[in-house]
Amino acid sequence: IGYGGHVHEPSQALVNGEFSFVGNIVGRYAELQELVALVEQGDVDLHTSRYDLGEINTVAEKLEHREIDGRAVITP
Repeated sequence: IGYGGHVHEPSQALVNGEFSFVGNIVGRYAELQELVALVEQGDVDLHTSRYDLGEINTVAEKLEHREIDGRAVITP
């Protein structure tokens, strides 16, 4: 949670795609723990749709046409 600290890698390596930097810029760790607990209790209604990998082109079209509410999750 959060982009705290420093990245000690050459910025050119990031530009070249040699590594990626992933994180969340919103919230603190304690808030993430609270959110995970709420999800586990079923108190959060997640808007997700699951699709098989073979449907990826259809999903891409649906995303382009804004026909998917929430997140599309592709599974192998």
